[in-house]
Amino acid sequence: MLRNVIFLVRNYRPVIIKKNNEIDLKYNSYYIAGMVGDNVYMGNATAPLHLLITNIILTDTQHIRMNIRNRKDHKLTRVLNVKVDSPYFYLADGKMPGFFQGKIGEWQAERLINKDAYFDQSLPIGDSLFAIRTKSSVNMEYELGVITKDTPYVRIEHSLLEKQIDGSFCVDGWLNFSKELDKLIYTYYYRNEFIVYDRNLNLDYRGHTIDTFSTAQLKIAEIKSDRAKTLTSRSKIINALSRVSGNYLFIYSTLLAKNDHLDALQNSTIIDVYDLKNNLYKFSFLIPNHKEKKVSRFQVFNNEILVATHDRYLVTYNIKLDFSS
Repeated sequence: MLRNVIFLVRNYRPVIIKKNNEIDLKYNSYYIAGMVGDNVYMGNATAPLHLLITNIILTDTQHIRMNIRNRKDHKLTRVLNVKVDSPYFYLADGKMPGFFQGKIGEWQAERLINKDAYFDQSLPIGDSLFAIRTKSSVNMEYELGVITKDTPYVRIEHSLLEKQIDGSFCVDGWLNFSKELDKLIYTYYYRNEFIVYDRNLNLDYRGHTIDTFSTAQLKIAEIKSDRAKTLTSRSKIINALSRVSGNYLFIYSTLLAKNDHLDALQNSTIIDVYDLKNNLYKFSFLIPNHKEKKVSRFQVFNNEILVATHDRYLVTYNIKLDFSS
């Protein structure tokens, strides 16, 4: 059990988290694609062109089918991902690959970037500019970069991700973007670190989470039949999920602090909050389980609304966070 404990104390401040409503999505393949005004947009991993739209109190839902104009040259894959950011929505396919853009409400997308660049994570960060995570064709290690329709089409910065073991599992993590700071944030799964850098791929700083796992705790096994590698159950995820809202980084932590009760890990999701502008840990709060399910995905909007999926259930919350020193 000690392996799951951090020998630090969490700062729990009074946080008001009030559930708005819940709906049963019927499937656990939905993910949060964005929020515009009072509407929440949900993409679906198994139905790439399907979009569910609901209001924040979950009393009105619509099902939309997005279309891609002139897509004869693009065979859709299930890795197609949708992001909604007013006034546009974006479709990104890292396997074929391709980037598409359309207007919210019209739901007709057109190819935005014609150059090929394979990736497994992407975010729109500007006019025809996307941040990506890709794998090197030389050594199959993860790298961070940007892609645009202008020359040079793809730029990669090899030094942002720091290899510890294999360059793949050991640097795995989540890519986020803060509009307010105009910064990209990459949070490692398996170590106590996140990276803050700009759209030109210049490192701003390397921040650290409150746990003490500076080295990835991985056990890698080889699948001989597929000539592939996989992680064993003994590998320890530290930061299960990260999201950004304004100047703040919200991390779903899997570890107990000295002042946490075991119930906190079993019956809720622990969220640690970091000030990205000042590189500081601020406080932590709990999201209670819903129907005995922990949070599977979440996003914070304007530091006032928290949208979460608990397996197949979508729940929205009003939150009041104390960011004072």
